[in-house]
Order: sequence, then C-alpha cells, then structure tokens
Amino acid sequence: MRGALGIAVFTGKDKDNQLPVATNSLAAGICVPQAITSTRPANCTNALLGGAPGVTISHAPATTVVNAGEVTIRGFEASGSLVPVEGLTAGAGVSFVDYKVDKVSIDASLLALLRAAGQNPPTTIVLTQQPRWTYNLDVDYLYPDKVLDSDVSLNVTYKNSDKFISTAGLVEARGLPTWRCST
Repeated sequence: MRGALGIAVFTGKDKDNQLPVATNSLAAGICVPQAITSTRPANCTNALLGGAPGVTISHAPATTVVNAGEVTIRGFEASGSLVPVEGLTAGAGVSFVDYKVDKVSIDASLLALLRAAGQNPPTTIVLTQQPRWTYNLDVDYLYPDKVLDSDVSLNVTYKNSDKFISTAGLVEARGLPTWRCST
C-alpha cells in the first residue's frame, strides 16, 4: 500500500482588484459640478445637488471596470491519494478560500459623476466564481490485463463546491455536485 498527501496554505494581497461599476444611467448625460473649469463653463444645473451649476458629462458604457480595490486572500488546499492494491487509486481533496476587502478607492472623476447622478458608489468588492469550500472524491481502477490490446480503466469523480456569486447579475449560486464516470 502506498499513498501521498499534499497541503498548501496561502495568503496574499491583491492590489488594484477590478471592480465593475454600473454606469448605465449615465449615457444621457449628467450635470457634474466638479467638471467646471476655465475652459469648460457651466452649461446645466443639477437638481439632485440643490440646483448646483455644472457641466453635462455623458458616459456611454453600461458598466465601467475600474482598478479600485485592495483585497487580502487567505486559504488552504489539501489533497491525498491512496493505492490499497495495484491498479486501484482513491483520492480526495478539499480547499478553503476566504477574503477581506481592505480598501475600495474609486477615481475622483468617476466618483463625482456617480454622485452627481444620485448613484451610490460601490463600497465593497465581491470575488465572483469563488466558493469558500470545494471538495472532491475520486476512484480510479486500471484493469491489470490488456483487453483487445488496450488498457481498460474506470474513473469515478465527485466534486462539490459551496455557494458562490456568479457573474450573471451577481446572483448567488451553489456549486452543484458533479459526478463523472469514464471508462
């Protein structure tokens, strides 16, 4: 009988984490008081800001992706395998990932545009497609003799993940158990 075990522990900082900011309400133009300069005089008033004079700014993209966050990511991974008899291997793995948002800092120009539109700027970051827990189990069997000059094997794998945020509209999803059997 033989086996193997692997363990990894990690921590890291992600600076300039990308953050999608919804800007679809800004395409028609927003009156931004901070946009007034000596070469760009006021041409509108912003009712949301008490009638403050400003400059009309249009922003066409529905979503603007900005490098705005600092995140600390921590976790561990462990995996093992065991070969109780020749040709049969059983394995398992588990991983855990946790993150903490250290800071969100949006560019002052975009922040002024969002505030002038009456839109609250994002205050946190969500790591999409990242479950906290993931685990898997698998069994492999290799038949010891050739069949029609070929190797015959069987593999059964089970994988499951904890809930996570999908990229489709930031909807909470749950990793469904996955079975795979191949020969």
